[in-house]
Amino acid sequence: MRDKSTASDSGGGKGGDGSGGGDSAGGVDATVGGAFFRRAFCLDGRVAVVTGASSGLGAHMAATLARAGCNVALAARRAARLEAVAESIAAVIADAAGTVANANTVANAGDTANTNTGTVANADAGTGTAANTGTTTAAESNSRILTVTMDVRERDAVEAAFARIDDHFGRVDILVNNAGVAAPRRFLDMSEAEWQGVVDTDLSAVWRVGQAAARRMVAQDSGGCIINIASMLGVGVQRGQANYGAAKAGVIQLTRSMALELARHGVRVNALAPGYFATEMNREFLESARGREYVAGLLPGRPGRLHELDGALLLLASDAGGYINGSVLSVDGGALLGGL
Repeated sequence: MRDKSTASDSGGGKGGDGSGGGDSAGGVDATVGGAFFRRAFCLDGRVAVVTGASSGLGAHMAATLARAGCNVALAARRAARLEAVAESIAAVIADAAGTVANANTVANAGDTANTNTGTVANADAGTGTAANTGTTTAAESNSRILTVTMDVRERDAVEAAFARIDDHFGRVDILVNNAGVAAPRRFLDMSEAEWQGVVDTDLSAVWRVGQAAARRMVAQDSGGCIINIASMLGVGVQRGQANYGAAKAGVIQLTRSMALELARHGVRVNALAPGYFATEMNREFLESARGREYVAGLLPGRPGRLHELDGALLLLASDAGGYINGSVLSVDGGALLGGL
């Protein structure tokens, strides 16, 4: 079992918050350089599970983690959509010249999903942990990707999917709890089904999947990282989003509770709170005249671009964010500053 507290590798100064400078002469930490940053953000061989991975943010984040060296389990309800995303990601990581633009196309390969009969992207896939070195073959790329159909609303389905991941990769190091749905409706008109459907998927499932992953991380006794995908609407308020906003606010508080209880096991839990990024869930609105006018009135006057999530994701997933725990990182272009 891990200690309740661990020392930071990079070290702080003699001030209580480490703001006084590094340990080397002149207050400059000599360990900080190109090699340090490459090592700190390196995810080679780690196993990441991404829910809601059949399109949108989930597909993009899965591709980002794969390009950073992760073996990735893509989880969602629609197996055919997952296979399309898996093929796109395999092509990206097999191409040493893959760019952010390549990864953005992955997000459109599937359909919005929040959530099991697991299928492997390559029938011969093993448990390889090939790093993304620029010489990755197509077979190696496929062996690093697993697709598992998962309905995050059902405990048995979640456990069955994780059993497939255990069999294929043998461990779980990173979870991106991304599955989500929306059902906008004014409060007075919202039905029981519209409320419950969103809360079950966007909040209860985050607890359910997070618990399944965390139990494995604790049993491994090697720590881990959970990133819950919240939303700026979990902080700010918008008409017609009582169910979604309440669920995402719950995700933020759940993240803090998980971080507090799991820290002693070396498992970090943080949340990303994205603003408007065009996905199947909101593209129709964002491309409408009303949507364009609305977004133009927010900072910075445009939706986010998918690659603008990458830095925050990799920070929280890697050792570079090793001293970040229980935090909510907003990636909204400053939209909350002016109010929604």
